[in-house]
Amino acid sequence: VITDHGSAEALGTQFTVNYQSEGTLVRVTESKVKACNVSGQLCESLSEGEQIRLDNNTVGVKQPIDQGFTIDSFSRNLIVDDQPVLKVLDELQRYHPGLVRIKRQGLQNLRVSGVFPLNDTVRSLEVLATGVPVQIKRYTPFFTVIQKKQ
Repeated sequence: VITDHGSAEALGTQFTVNYQSEGTLVRVTESKVKACNVSGQLCESLSEGEQIRLDNNTVGVKQPIDQGFTIDSFSRNLIVDDQPVLKVLDELQRYHPGLVRIKRQGLQNLRVSGVFPLNDTVRSLEVLATGVPVQIKRYTPFFTVIQKKQ
């Protein structure tokens, strides 16, 4: 996988790549991955349970994956245990078709646990709204607004 920030090469493994404008996060869930900066001159080998951020021309420091926040590639589920609701919403937003606007005010201290299907984010958002005080407004199938429940 090649992004603006570098590359990640599978070495017989399962891994995820989370591309954002400020950097790319590579998470290894099985076996090993070689992650490199854009020029390919700085590389780091990652093992199962490790993650690293690629940022412009640098390769960050290896860190353990947060076990409370897991993407199961096989079942296409996001599995979270006591995580900030904004972190969960940001991840679900990546898989949701169309535009999702998250009004972050009032959501900073909310936490959530659960299993959320990434291939049905509409259902995931509905389930999330039953466990935490958030309001999901779908104006069209391609425009959703999420905010703290009034």
